[in-house]
Amino acid sequence: MRAAAVVALYIAVYVWGWKKLGSQATILHRVALGCLLGWALYVNLSGLAMMPHLSISSLYIALFQPVGRAFINWLGG
Repeated sequence: MRAAAVVALYIAVYVWGWKKLGSQATILHRVALGCLLGWALYVNLSGLAMMPHLSISSLYIALFQPVGRAFINWLGG
């Protein structure tokens, strides 16, 4: 039930954004709006379902944290 409410809200925000862009917006602007909201919806629904998901911090956790730990160990910390 919560997932359906979240999807409905994201659809409402997309329609509002579509109207806010106006007639001057290009297809690229509308696709960018859809991609941004689609990504946000994916992350939000994954969080609701308690499923692991890719996010902006996934690259940091997978790559930069181990490199940072290696540097700290190398420096004697």
